[in-house]
Amino acid sequence: MARASKTFDVTNYNDAVIQAIQFRKEYTEELLSIQTQACNHRKAVFLIDVQIAYLNSLDNVDEPGHQKVQRTDRHIKEKAKSLEQFNIALSKKRLING
Repeated sequence: MARASKTFDVTNYNDAVIQAIQFRKEYTEELLSIQTQACNHRKAVFLIDVQIAYLNSLDNVDEPGHQKVQRTDRHIKEKAKSLEQFNIALSKKRLING
């Protein structure tokens, strides 16, 4: 849970406790509503998009300098061919539209 603080303008302990309890309740409800809204919005991710992102990462597209790895063209082409064959197999089993 996130940490939050608030200063209350009160003169006795009982009022401070009441306001602190109220603040905590409102804060918790607000956090729960934000988390619920975030969970309801799903981004559609398709197999082909993930495969393209994987091949791009193999080819160091948009990779930070410290994460770049030199791979041969042959290696990247083999991975692309494997993904193509995988998609064909899924298509033949009618698990994806090919």
